[in-house]
Amino acid sequence: MDIEQQKAFDLCLEGHNVLITGQAGTGKTFLLTRIASALKAQGKHVQVTCTTGIASTAFSADLKATTIHRWTGLHDGRYAAKQTAELIMTSPKHENTLAEIRKNDVLIIVEVSMLSRLLFDQLE
Repeated sequence: MDIEQQKAFDLCLEGHNVLITGQAGTGKTFLLTRIASALKAQGKHVQVTCTTGIASTAFSADLKATTIHRWTGLHDGRYAAKQTAELIMTSPKHENTLAEIRKNDVLIIVEVSMLSRLLFDQLE
């Protein structure tokens, strides 16, 4: 890791929120993989999510990366934020989703800049 990557790595392990940016090929996926693995080694429940299914394939199987839509139960985002929260909190269909969200300590969102405002509000 270079100096900037090491700073981001250290900040993440200290519990800070970090936004990692850079052009293609600069090591973002490498760094995120190292961060997620280190946090898991500390006993944290870590979920790597991506805005696209293709992006999730860049991560090893042990990280279980998935789309943010699938992990949160948002699917195609057709519901307003309040409706989404109500569905996830009350629907038996979303019991597993709610359990995953509750046990999670760290959420990594790859390509966060591709999230729409609506989806970001729903996540919040």
